[in-house]
Amino acid sequence: MDAGSEEAKQEQHRVLAHKLFLLSHPDLNDLAKVALRSDALDAVKSDGMALLFESLAVNGVLEPDDALLVEMRVRIDEEVPQAIVVRA
Repeated sequence: MDAGSEEAKQEQHRVLAHKLFLLSHPDLNDLAKVALRSDALDAVKSDGMALLFESLAVNGVLEPDDALLVEMRVRIDEEVPQAIVVRA
């Protein structure tokens, strides 16, 4: 992974962290929460962040979705051996 794509990935994670922070703010209106939840879910799904999704679902930030969680875990299980082979 080159430096530019690594920076882009870090920026995406910073944006996600900020959105999750905003979701914890009690003064946020419901329409803003819906949009932030949608954005957060999209980011979590696109990066296969199964553990983060699970944590957010347990804490009521995102709706639990067992099928999505299984899908993300399967994707991770498929990608991990490939990453190990590439680094070897």
